Amino acid sequence: MLAKSQGIVIKSTRYSESSAIVKMYTLSHGMLSFMIQAVYSKKSSLKPALLQPMQVLDLDYYFTDNKTLHKIKEARSAFSLNHLHFEMKRSAVALVVSELIFKCVQEEEENEALYKFLVSCIQIMDDPGKDSNNFLVYFMLHFSRYLGFFPANSYSEETPNFDLYEGQFKVDSGVNAYLLDMNSSFIMSRIIQTKIEHFDQYPIPQNQRLKLIEHLIDYYKIHVSNFQTLRSFEVIKDLYKVKN
Repeated sequence: MLAKSQGIVIKSTRYSESSAIVKMYTLSHGMLSFMIQAVYSKKSSLKPALLQPMQVLDLDYYFTDNKTLHKIKEARSAFSLNHLHFEMKRSAVALVVSELIFKCVQEEEENEALYKFLVSCIQIMDDPGKDSNNFLVYFMLHFSRYLGFFPANSYSEETPNFDLYEGQFKVDSGVNAYLLDMNSSFIMSRIIQTKIEHFDQYPIPQNQRLKLIEHLIDYYKIHVSNFQTLRSFEVIKDLYKVKN
């Protein structure tokens, strides 16, 4: 059947000299894979630039239940992204975010709340008035809400250490390898309380940023089946070491 929906480009893999297989998270059907033929040919109406990670498209596509690959009839940019793919730090963050989504979301079903969250995050990342340095930490934590393991905000003076395994703040018993230090735990508690659109109002100290991302990767390893690491983060890690 012919379906109309918005979709977010998650991953694009070149399939042949002129074609690509593109993974998209769609509003109507969740995560889908599309075969896009001749996209790299000069005559293609769909420009390869539209297949960059986190690009949002208006789609007309042929959908069939239980089919692995679907075909796109027409695709257009849903709205302009003027900074996300043109600034090194923003595009690097988008790359990590897209890999995280790819590894955590497999369902081929509608999830409007998650879709709207992802689109709002793309618009936030593209906003030139917001510094992108700390966005990844906020995204990783708030994304977990839609995956079912958002931390309980139980931080207090009596329970000042975050437990990665249990997803809540606890007392340091001295024998728990999953407990974060008090400083990292305090910052986590502040992020939990801060809406993602206000991520720049509580900046994370430069010396804590990389440490927190690595803690959150460990958090995902515990709570997401077969989650190992984020290869794109390993590539861009030096960007998070830059003092700013």
